[in-house]
Amino acid sequence: MLILQQPKTGTECQALDVEAQDKHIALKQEASALDAPKVASPDKQDRIMHRRHTDHQDNHRQQKTAAILVGMTATLIGVGLARFAYTPLIPAMIEASWFTASQATQLAAANLLGYLLGAVGAHRLTRIIKVPWVIGGSLLVIILSFLLCAQPASFGWFYLWRLLSGLAGALLMVCGPSLALSLLPVSQRHLGATCIFMGIGLGIVLSAVLLPPMLARGLTLTWQGLTGLAVLCGLLNLWGLCHLRPSATTQQPSSATHNATPAAAAIRLVILAYALDAAGFIPHTLFWVDYLSREVMLGTTQAAFYWGALGIGAVAGPIVAGILSRTLGWNRALLMAFGLKTAAVLLPAFSQTGWVLWLSAAGVGAMIPGIVALTAGRLAELAHVDQHQRNWGMATAAFAGMQALAGFSFAACYAWLGTYQPFFTVAGLLLGGGTLCVLLAGRRMQPGQKEVDQLQPTAPYHSAQKETVKQQETAAPALHKETR
Repeated sequence: MLILQQPKTGTECQALDVEAQDKHIALKQEASALDAPKVASPDKQDRIMHRRHTDHQDNHRQQKTAAILVGMTATLIGVGLARFAYTPLIPAMIEASWFTASQATQLAAANLLGYLLGAVGAHRLTRIIKVPWVIGGSLLVIILSFLLCAQPASFGWFYLWRLLSGLAGALLMVCGPSLALSLLPVSQRHLGATCIFMGIGLGIVLSAVLLPPMLARGLTLTWQGLTGLAVLCGLLNLWGLCHLRPSATTQQPSSATHNATPAAAAIRLVILAYALDAAGFIPHTLFWVDYLSREVMLGTTQAAFYWGALGIGAVAGPIVAGILSRTLGWNRALLMAFGLKTAAVLLPAFSQTGWVLWLSAAGVGAMIPGIVALTAGRLAELAHVDQHQRNWGMATAAFAGMQALAGFSFAACYAWLGTYQPFFTVAGLLLGGGTLCVLLAGRRMQPGQKEVDQLQPTAPYHSAQKETVKQQETAAPALHKETR
């Protein structure tokens, strides 16, 4: 059945046209809304900003951990193990007839000669090879030096690898802390330096704790154990290197000149004091265990106990140095550290009783990394930040040169005298000269002279301000984009 629809009136057609126009406008508005950037609600904006802030804190925390780990393991392996772990091995190698007493002391001095070569060439080498590759290569050399000395061999073979381990240790000591501190914020570099130089003491403590039971099972196992320990620490160092990123907090060199005559003279005196310190602690770091074991006749086990006291002091040394520097200032803290170390070195020259030896070992151990940290801080205080690397390189080279000279001189004197006893008096006099240099360095500065870093903001400070403004200007569009 066909039903015919009646035609619509004019009013109905007009109503349909209006309805179609309304739908078209609604669809157009919906399409425009989809194309337009969405503005997040205040709660959502807060959540986004909180997430960004949390991610930034996590990245900053990881960067800080990686930087400190790189610096600490570099000092632990380069100095704590490569040099100081050899000291407890000297009497054992002599008793096992691997070498004579004179040869064993010469091998200890060979490490110092290598340290001198590495300290002198470190800055030039880093201009050719990237610092992470220098650190990785140095780690490999030290690991090989332990592994390839695990079997009895000729004196020349051991001398070569002790020389190379000293060279690699110097590269780690120069490159590791410098890289780590450059990637830390300025406000955290004080704490970072304390943790980094604690690696020296940790290396001494590990050698004091782990070597005696290993030596009871033979020298071969002991060298292999040192190899495994170096590999473990090297893996931690490589993990830190893989997680480092260039930091915006690192200050760039300034074109300003800051070579005031009083500061230059004070810098030279501080470097001279640092060099005398290198000669002053040679008896405690190279000959201490052999002196106590064979000359004082305490035996290897008891001598290792006093070597452990030196290590405990070395762990606490950077902490003590940090407290002194915050309380007294860099110059007075460095002066006190030299005075304490001088007294500690001289103690065995007057008495060999147990508590005197323990106090001497702990005092010298504490001031080994303590003076390193305080000297670095004092040099940074005396010169602009862009000159610190050059001054620290000069100080490290002077330290290494005097250390090698003193090491060979003491070894030659022992071959002639057959006793270590006079060495403590000579070392105390050398440290006394260093104390005098620090005192004169403090007086060379003008009473009203201030550090250049505090006089005016540096260029990176203004760059940071501009960068902050730029980030604030672009924050809203970025927020809209992320919300969408």
